[in-house]
Amino acid sequence: MTDEVLVTIIEGTILQGDGVSRGAEVLRHKQADDLTDVILCYAPLSPDPYVVWTYSHDSGRCYRGDYFSNENDAVTFYTLREY
Repeated sequence: MTDEVLVTIIEGTILQGDGVSRGAEVLRHKQADDLTDVILCYAPLSPDPYVVWTYSHDSGRCYRGDYFSNENDAVTFYTLREY
């Protein structure tokens, strides 16, 4: 038996982070590798509320954010982003 903690991000998850990630809702997610996901979120605290982040399972944090004013542009970018 292992003491590992597995963090799973699913659609509908509300992020509890700091800054603009606080209260952001995960709209889409895909696995980038064993330790990270690419997530598309609606972040109401951001001036451009649609954001594509890399989510780290180890730290539970988002980084490498690309921000968009509309969902269509964000979805297009999310689809192309690999990490």
